[in-house]
Amino acid sequence: MRAATWVGVVVVGWSLNVRWGDDVLLPNGPPATYHKHVVGAMLLAFAAAVLISISQKVPYRVAGCTAAVLAGVIAVVIKTGAPETVTSGVGLLWMTIGAGLTVIGSGATLALEAPEQKQKPRRKPGR
Repeated sequence: MRAATWVGVVVVGWSLNVRWGDDVLLPNGPPATYHKHVVGAMLLAFAAAVLISISQKVPYRVAGCTAAVLAGVIAVVIKTGAPETVTSGVGLLWMTIGAGLTVIGSGATLALEAPEQKQKPRRKPGR
């Protein structure tokens, strides 16, 4: 599950390097008006991956899942608000796939319980 979240971070980051529109005159990467959105989604995905990787405690996993969902919300906001020239390329698709992987990975980590650690029996003093 954590691996899916980290792959999602990489895929969202990869979307910064691919073409976002069909116009060949546009450079690779999102247009300037949406560049901050994509970087924000990448940072949220990174925060989600770090939060579910550092601890198995529920508050950390909930915070990681929340950050992942917010990265997915950014992808939906771009899809609904951007013109066709921005959404016609593969950049938004890559970003949406990466955000989805992050949501799936962090959600699965949240859904599964952490394995209980068995404690070794204590030795009695003097023996």
